[in-house]
Amino acid sequence: MKYKEVVTLVNEILDQYTFALTVRQIYYRLISDPYILFENTRSNYNGFDRILTKAREEEEIDWTRIEDRTRQSIGGEEKIAEETPEEFLEAYIYTLKNCWQYYDKKMWTSR
Repeated sequence: MKYKEVVTLVNEILDQYTFALTVRQIYYRLISDPYILFENTRSNYNGFDRILTKAREEEEIDWTRIEDRTRQSIGGEEKIAEETPEEFLEAYIYTLKNCWQYYDKKMWTSR
C-alpha cells in the first residue's frame, strides 16, 4: 500500500460527500470500482487504518471528515474546542466564576 496514493484517493473520496464518513466506508470505496486499490483482507484493512491515522496526525486528511459512529460523546456537538487561546481563556474564566452556579446552598436555623 502506497501512503501518498492512499492519502490522495481518500481526500478525493471525502470531497465527494458533504458529511463525515467512517473508516470502513472509505475502505469499502477503495476496494470496489472504480478504485480497486487492494484486496479485501484483514491485514489490508489494518494497514489502511494505520495509514489513515498517520495521515490525520500529519494533517494531510481533515480529521473532522472521518467519524466513529460506534462511540458516543458526552456533551454538545456544536463546538469541538476553542479555536483561539483567547476563546480558551474566556471559557476557562467563565467556568471559574460560575463554578457554584449549579449548587444550592442549604441553610438551617434553630428557634
